Amino acid sequence: MNNGKRLRAGRAEIIASLLAFALSFSAVMLFLVLGAGRASGYTATTNTVGVVNVLGTCFIFLTPNIINFGSIEPGSNSGIANVVTDNDLFGNVNANMMLYGTNWCAPNLSTCSNTFQVTNTAWNPTSNTLFYPTVGNQLQLQAAMADTGIVVGFGSAAQPGSNVYFGVAIPPSQPLGLYTQNIIIENSC
Repeated sequence: MNNGKRLRAGRAEIIASLLAFALSFSAVMLFLVLGAGRASGYTATTNTVGVVNVLGTCFIFLTPNIINFGSIEPGSNSGIANVVTDNDLFGNVNANMMLYGTNWCAPNLSTCSNTFQVTNTAWNPTSNTLFYPTVGNQLQLQAAMADTGIVVGFGSAAQPGSNVYFGVAIPPSQPLGLYTQNIIIENSC
């Protein structure tokens, strides 16, 4: 009889567990009704479906991580663009390069006494040709994140990386100073 009591206690624990995890009261009641009239050797079974979403991983490694456009006079531009290479050496899926930036500030980003617009920075996914005043494939950097359309491959160091080219134009009446801008590059996967 001790075995019978242990079995009943085991069933009570199973039923209590099912009550705790049940999705609806009617499903629990159905189990209790079916189990209540069965002989002590009855075993109830059900199927469980497992679902897993395996996420891709992408990383980012930029070279260089500082662009120095040099000294540029008001009303002039940087001419040939500066290139940044984006590599994803440790990921397991391709990434989409996203891009946005801040306004240019002097003397620094935390205390802007002089500024000019983020849109004075141009970028190009394919070419290091002159950016200003020539109007080519360059696109204006924006304050809102934008998809560049550049796919960054993943894998070993043998992957060549993906390039994005930058140039800047200084407004004609811009006060002299050392200006700083954040250009944010994000790999999205």
